[in-house]
Amino acid sequence: MTNFDRNEIIKIFEETFGCKSIDPDSIPDIDLYVDQVTTFIENRLGSLKRNDEDKMLTKTMINNYTKEGILFPPVLKKYTRNHMKMLIMIYYLKQVLSINDIKAILKPLSDRIKSADEKDAKAGGKRVGEDSDHDFIDKMYETFIRFEEAEKNAFQADMASMTEKIEGMDLEWQKPFQVLLLVVDLVLQAYMRKTMAEKLIDTYFTEEVE
Repeated sequence: MTNFDRNEIIKIFEETFGCKSIDPDSIPDIDLYVDQVTTFIENRLGSLKRNDEDKMLTKTMINNYTKEGILFPPVLKKYTRNHMKMLIMIYYLKQVLSINDIKAILKPLSDRIKSADEKDAKAGGKRVGEDSDHDFIDKMYETFIRFEEAEKNAFQADMASMTEKIEGMDLEWQKPFQVLLLVVDLVLQAYMRKTMAEKLIDTYFTEEVE
């Protein structure tokens, strides 16, 4: 088992989470085809992949999100900035939540946007649907980015505290297993947060898509 190396662990953290969040201004201001969407997200969030050959989002995934009602349909096979924002949030959500849980929290919003877009299409492309839901995605994404940056900073501080705690353990049996203990600590934190998120979804969202 590899020896515990605090500097190496910090380096792994920085290499993984050092990429800048995809702020709204960096999202292309033109509608994109699906291949352009996947390439953009791959280029911007690639450091989060576990293996180089992994795909962050594929055309099949995006089509399935649309079929499930998680993502509102593209416009003439192109994806808008709001599609991009939704897909970025879906990418993060799917790392922790099941597709059914993601559907529970996002389908009601996607259904409303789909309905508004259909009204616009019937009116020959003129905006007659509600703008409020599209505006909500803008506000939601801006908040999402703020949360992500805050959580990244908090997690960096937590990692420093956790590694210091494990380095301070003085029992001999613990020394060869310090990296394992750090992994266990991380998993326990992730488990509790995942479970709490699922309980909130079951309490406040699931009935909306039944």
